[in-house]
Amino acid sequence: MAGASGGAHARLLFAMLEVTARHGYARASVARVAAQAGVSRATFYQHFENREDCFLAAYEEVSARIVRELERADAVPAAERPRRLLTALLAAAEHRPAATQAMTVEALGAGQAALERRSRLLARVAGANQRYLQELPAGSPRPRLPDKALVGGIEGVIALRVYRGDRARLGRLLFDLLDWFESYALPAAVPFPTVAEWERLGAACSPPPDATQAKAEDDPPSDPRGRILAAVARLSAEKGYATTTVLDIVAAAAVSRESFYACFRGKNDVFQAAQVDALQTTISRVAAAFFGSDAWPERVWGGLRALLEYTAEYPEKAYLDAVDSCAVGPPAIRRSFENRMAFSVFLEEGYRHGAPASRLPALCSQAIVGAILELLRGRLLTGRGDRAYELLPQAAFIALAPFLGGDAALDFVRDKATC
Repeated sequence: MAGASGGAHARLLFAMLEVTARHGYARASVARVAAQAGVSRATFYQHFENREDCFLAAYEEVSARIVRELERADAVPAAERPRRLLTALLAAAEHRPAATQAMTVEALGAGQAALERRSRLLARVAGANQRYLQELPAGSPRPRLPDKALVGGIEGVIALRVYRGDRARLGRLLFDLLDWFESYALPAAVPFPTVAEWERLGAACSPPPDATQAKAEDDPPSDPRGRILAAVARLSAEKGYATTTVLDIVAAAAVSRESFYACFRGKNDVFQAAQVDALQTTISRVAAAFFGSDAWPERVWGGLRALLEYTAEYPEKAYLDAVDSCAVGPPAIRRSFENRMAFSVFLEEGYRHGAPASRLPALCSQAIVGAILELLRGRLLTGRGDRAYELLPQAAFIALAPFLGGDAALDFVRDKATC
């Protein structure tokens, strides 16, 4: 009996990952998970209190595997670790795509407890990266980029392909991802900014006071649809998609239920509409700023400034796409991935900046977008989205270093932030 019970527990964990990957966490009901596992609802509740408890247990099981890989990597020479870890991650994504999707996408929409576990795992990865840098042979170049950005870049490339069902080709990404990582290499003698220096450079990039004043004086939308969309963005950041109800939205927007249903079919429909509204505005602002300069590095700086200042003005709208869209379901997740691809277009000119840049893999721009998104997501999850503009120097370095070289990118960023 103990063996049968243990088997049911394992099947339920596997089923939770499979159902979540197929339907999204919001629709991964106990009934669906139990049916996928081939057990009764009563058996499910013998092992887990509720859906969240089961998802967290599945997340912890996959997280423990990643931690074991980090520990195994510590036993090999530092120079061999990136290849060893990437090989393991790509193999896991190829053979267990549902688990990879749960770790890289669905956990963001599974509630605060899942976000806290994700944060702890990111901290473990950051620690492994710092050990790697410290143990590299003296005098050897060191790939340098913020720890969260490193995770976000690799995760973004893998998650996109898993979500699209392209996992059969994941193993071929190994050397491309290594090339992206190594494109941030700096000579050992070149000092990389400390956390405190990045913060000083970021503080120097604050928007002009009149921009903040203009946002403070914005009038609320007068039409019911506009008020509903604004309310959904606020509720996304405050409560999240999973616990927000139509009644919450109606109350926050100060409209009637009749007005709500005259504009939208339901909660899922209005969340998706709010996501589209935020994405369209963001893209238009970034594009306008990007094409306002001649030199490509200047255009990248301008586009990133527009993105981060818009995020600082409306952090709740950014939160909806960067975090809560993962709870809304597959259409919203797909739209978020499409948005990343749209932003990567602004980096395409970088491949024409000399011979080294032309040899970079095409996925480099996708990894950069994922890296910057993870930095931004970190701000939003810690309630500091209103100061997202402080990320501008780091984001610009991440975007430019592979194409210009780490030294030149650092010089450019310091000059722009201090002029």
